Amino acid sequence: NSYVERESTRENIDIVALMEELDDLMAKQAVLRAKVDGIFREMVDEEIERRKKEAEEKDNEKDIEK
Repeated sequence: NSYVERESTRENIDIVALMEELDDLMAKQAVLRAKVDGIFREMVDEEIERRKKEAEEKDNEKDIEK
């Protein structure tokens, strides 16, 4: 009875380096997410201002008609 152990073909992974890379990626993602949120907020604010201006113009037109 002899047992022959099969040679491992699995890739050796440096878990510490992998976790550091993951931390870096998550930090970059957080920065990008903050930028996207800022851009979105600006777009919403601009749309709100546009609608306010549009409503004021309509009110002014109604006042002129009176």
